[in-house]
Amino acid sequence: MKHCNIFLALLLALVCSTALAQSGDNRVIVTSSHDTTRTIFAADRAKTFKITFDSVDVVTVTPVLVEAGSYSLIIKYDFPEGAKTIYSYLYPDSLEPSDWHAEGVKHNYRFTSDASCTDTITNLTPSTTYVIGVYTIDSYGLESFAKIQATTLERPALDPPQIGDILYADGTWSTTLDANRTPIAIIFSTTPSAIDQAHGWTHGYAMALKDAGKAIKWATASGDHQLGDSYYTSDSSYYYQTNKDGYTETMKLINAGKSGSVTFPAAETAVAYTATVPTGTSGWYLPSIGQWYDILVNLGQQSATMHRYNEYLGYWDNTISAALTNINGKLKVAGDGNYDSIISDWTWFWTSSEYSTDRAYYVAFDYEDNGIDLDAYFKTYGFSSNRIRPVIAF
Repeated sequence: MKHCNIFLALLLALVCSTALAQSGDNRVIVTSSHDTTRTIFAADRAKTFKITFDSVDVVTVTPVLVEAGSYSLIIKYDFPEGAKTIYSYLYPDSLEPSDWHAEGVKHNYRFTSDASCTDTITNLTPSTTYVIGVYTIDSYGLESFAKIQATTLERPALDPPQIGDILYADGTWSTTLDANRTPIAIIFSTTPSAIDQAHGWTHGYAMALKDAGKAIKWATASGDHQLGDSYYTSDSSYYYQTNKDGYTETMKLINAGKSGSVTFPAAETAVAYTATVPTGTSGWYLPSIGQWYDILVNLGQQSATMHRYNEYLGYWDNTISAALTNINGKLKVAGDGNYDSIISDWTWFWTSSEYSTDRAYYVAFDYEDNGIDLDAYFKTYGFSSNRIRPVIAF
């Protein structure tokens, strides 16, 4: 704002004096529009007043890059005198300041400070240039804008995945939780099936941190819905342990549901799971019975040798507490408070695997018998106790 002088003529003084005459006062009072500061002039002692306003410069807060990581940026903001509020944005360079509030602009932060602060922006993409913009409002209500560009580092080389590692939304993994990335799953196998390797998913499988739904039917009608596949081949095949092709089974159900009168709520719910799908992965799907076997053996640390009801069904006895302690412990570390525990209150999970015309495989945590069953139940039943826990191939 430019330095300016205002001359008030005697007529102005007389008008002001008249306006205040009702109270018997004879003064001109100038009050700031931003605070309670007042300047008082005696109208009967001068014919002309000279009122001077100080020069006011626009206050701007400029972001400064402190450190760049592969998945994060640390930005510092210094607040000069007169800065009251700033809004910080991570936004596409094509946006004008007036559009910084647009949908999709990341990391909208508000600060009110008279010193300085730092902001760690996480869950970014490696080797990517971002624009950080700051919208500043000063004590006079004046606005200003400033921005910088900052580039994240290359993605670090990854060790081979291990059982229990955390899978992130960017497709990477680590043994311990990295707060700069978004965790989505726990790796439970590093030996994908031949079919999945042919799809390009060569690292393994991971279980989602949360359930996708509950009280859901496997199918809306009985029938051989996986297009004539044999459910098991022989007593020696241990189908409920060896079948790892949940993706193939899930897609058969999804495609059958699109073209027929029968739908498959369990498979549809798993595929619709809303956690981020990393590039180059299968996307979420309903795990096969053999993949649930791997979850229980590899994450739950159950014996690879099960008891057998018959040649098609198996169970573990008196081990439910240890299994859930092991699995939920890993979920807790990875989920950092944002996960669904698996509970033993007769909770069971659908798989993608058919058992017979009217039944499909499921996994049951039976608190009464303190056991875990790989069993089969009616496809058209969806009790409140059942759950859908998706998995992903990567």
